Amino acid sequence: MNKHTAAVLCAIEGAVATARIKHPGAYASPHQAYALALEELDEYWDEVRAKKRNHSLMLHELIDLAAVCVRAATEVHLAKMPEYEILDALALRQLGLPVCDLLLRIRRDHTPFDPGERTL
Repeated sequence: MNKHTAAVLCAIEGAVATARIKHPGAYASPHQAYALALEELDEYWDEVRAKKRNHSLMLHELIDLAAVCVRAATEVHLAKMPEYEILDALALRQLGLPVCDLLLRIRRDHTPFDPGERTL
């Protein structure tokens, strides 16, 4: 991972944490998540259309949009899905997979994982 990607991912993680402090509690519905994502996307679009673009502000809006998407994925969808599992680095090494901090695995057929199952 290059340093720019790492910096943006770190900024997204910070934006998620800040948003959870400012607005505690999970999103109430996919509709709320969509409305918040659309608001952030509109703010980015305003900067895209501006005659004099502010790239710093554009990046800020994209990070906020990503933070909304992360919260929607974790608070709205994963919270209601029995068919996912999160594998930690040790489990990934045992499977011989590339190691990252966490890997989210979701079944394409949306059936629950067997707790003993360790195949991709």
